[in-house]
Amino acid sequence: MKPIDSLRRGVAKAGRHWTDGRFDFALGEVDRLLKDWPNNPHLLIMRSNLICLQEGNDLKPSLDDAKSDLELASKLDADSPAPLIELGYFCFVHDDDAAEAAKYFDKAVQLCIDLLTQALVGRAEARSELGHEAKSLDSLMMACSLVAHYRGSVRENVLGRIKNLMEDNLGAGTVSANGSKH
Repeated sequence: MKPIDSLRRGVAKAGRHWTDGRFDFALGEVDRLLKDWPNNPHLLIMRSNLICLQEGNDLKPSLDDAKSDLELASKLDADSPAPLIELGYFCFVHDDDAAEAAKYFDKAVQLCIDLLTQALVGRAEARSELGHEAKSLDSLMMACSLVAHYRGSVRENVLGRIKNLMEDNLGAGTVSANGSKH
C-alpha cells in the first residue's frame, strides 16, 4: 500500500482529466490507482462513471464491467448510499430497468435517512451541551420527522436518545400532579 498522498494526487489528476473531457486518460489514472488500492469503493465508482462516459459500442472495459464495479463498491461500503445511488442510475439509464433502479434508490434513501437522523441527534446533543437549546430543539424536530421512517430497535434507539436529550439537557418533559417531571 502506498502513501495516502499518492492516492489524493492520483484522484486529483483523474479529476482534472475528467473535467477536461479526457475520459480515457482519467480512466487510465483510476485503473492505475486501483492497482495500489484495490477494492477502493470511491475509485470503483469513479471507474464505473468513466466507463459510462466512453464513446462507442466496443468499450473496453464494458458497461457490464461498470455495473460490476458499482455492485462491488456497494458491497464493500454497505453503509454508504453513494454506490447504491450510482447503481440506481445505472439500472435506470443503461439497463432501462426502473423497477431495479427503484430498489437501489430505496436502499440509498433509507441509508440517507439513517445517517441524517444520527447526525441531527448528535448535533442536538452537542448544541445542548453548548447551551444552544433553541438550535438543539430545531435539530431534534428535524430528527423526529425522519425517525417515523424507522422500524424496530433502530427506531427505539433513536427515540430513546431524543427522549434522554430532551429530559436531561433541555428540561423537557411532562409534570405530574405532584410536580415531578416525566
